[in-house]
Amino acid sequence: MRHAIYFTPSASHPLTLQASRWLGRDAFTGAQITTPKPGAISQSLQLHYTRLPRRYGFHATIVAPFSLVPNIAQEGLEAALATFCDEHQPIELPHMEIREIGAFFALVPGNQPAELDALASDAVSFFQYLRQPLEPAELERRQSAGLSERQNELLLRWGYPYVKDEFRFHMTLTGEVPAEDKPAMRMALEEHFRDFLGKPLLFDRLAIFEEKTRGGPFNVKSVGHFPAARTRKIA
Repeated sequence: MRHAIYFTPSASHPLTLQASRWLGRDAFTGAQITTPKPGAISQSLQLHYTRLPRRYGFHATIVAPFSLVPNIAQEGLEAALATFCDEHQPIELPHMEIREIGAFFALVPGNQPAELDALASDAVSFFQYLRQPLEPAELERRQSAGLSERQNELLLRWGYPYVKDEFRFHMTLTGEVPAEDKPAMRMALEEHFRDFLGKPLLFDRLAIFEEKTRGGPFNVKSVGHFPAARTRKIA
């Protein structure tokens, strides 16, 4: 079993619902969802290119998947999340947009706030004591992905190469898309998410996602709210 600390809006948030329809799965319930016809691309291509992010559910990685150290139970992880959330405040992510990141597409803020960089860095350090070291096969897999010297250094120290100064907030919407399909994919994404583009998104919680069997789907196990979010009773 593995766990991850991800950001995702609430189960009832319109963006969560729309993203679940795009990916074809709801990470809160685990339910498969019939995807609407995407318009600019065929439904079969949409299902193909969303296969990988469908497994993880709609999220932004804050602490990448890890196995808990043997002396820590699920309840200990949940208590740690509550403590961490108590020490942080909501952050407004400005001007959300669709962006290509390498070969895949993601939803990202137009500008990444410095407060978000600091929170993500804090989270990696804070939860490090709960994480088992990577198994040799996983470490080798990561290192074979063409990492930079700095990314390899971060991988060895923190168990994931895209943390600290390499952190880039993104909510993945596709797997790798070849160049010939990228224009149509962008059109389909911008149409599907049109109600959320150019608008802010409130980063007001973190969730524990759980993978029960290696290679299986990730589902939301529990959610920690930042204090101001609790005070305002955001669902």
